[in-house]
Amino acid sequence: MRKKQFLVAILLGVVLCFMVSGVGHGEVIKWMTNQEASFLEMSLLNARITYMMINLDGYQNVGFVYDPNGEFGKTVFPKGVNTKNKIIVRVEDIREEFINKSREDLLILFWAELMSISSVLEGAAITDMDTDIVAIFYNKEEIPLGYFYQGEYYLSED
Repeated sequence: MRKKQFLVAILLGVVLCFMVSGVGHGEVIKWMTNQEASFLEMSLLNARITYMMINLDGYQNVGFVYDPNGEFGKTVFPKGVNTKNKIIVRVEDIREEFINKSREDLLILFWAELMSISSVLEGAAITDMDTDIVAIFYNKEEIPLGYFYQGEYYLSED
């Protein structure tokens, strides 16, 4: 009786091994391979990764979006900020470095953060930071703190 149970357990184990071995070895879903990324999109993704790798101990949550027609910027920035054909840089203060800072200190922190970010964008996506980039800075709760436009930094409360 024990030999039969042992034999059944072995056979069941072998059958399960063959059944499970095929799981996870399927094909890539077709729609995933149909999307093509532009050179600019790949450059922006690479810049984001490079920024995080260079600033391992102090990076913020950043995102880069190219706005070809200026529509995206209208939902994010105040009136009068033209984002057409510009790269929008979104900086979220996940390290809470922007908390309880004076106006002057905030502007200095915005400048320092954007300098660090623009250094990885140069050559790949931008030629002139003042004309190619608009940036918006958020706190951890995603409340806008300020923005950068045409070479100037502005606080949201202004």
